[in-house]
Amino acid sequence: MGKHERLIKKYKIDNHPEWNVLEVTLNYQLGGWNYFTGVQKPRGLELHCTPLERHGNGSVYTGFSGIYKLVKEMNRFSAKKLREFEVSQEDFDAVKNHIINKHNIKIEEYGED
Repeated sequence: MGKHERLIKKYKIDNHPEWNVLEVTLNYQLGGWNYFTGVQKPRGLELHCTPLERHGNGSVYTGFSGIYKLVKEMNRFSAKKLREFEVSQEDFDAVKNHIINKHNIKIEEYGED
């Protein structure tokens, strides 16, 4: 986890040959221009949902397999805001269910983290 990132929840993926974990995280993003899409992203907190292969202390991400949603615009980073921000159940379910449906994966609770 980076210093501008907070793990919200993680799940075991049971039925995919490459991925074994689904992570939902809250990240602070600086925003700015995306030169690939030509769109300017706002600065703030983003909710990310990403399937990955985790083994030991390492992780392998597959490009374009995850999704993000801006949940709070901010002018500057605040560690307190990142730590205390409550993600709505609607936003959480939206990103999680999008990835589950997009990749047709089955998940189960991973336990407390």
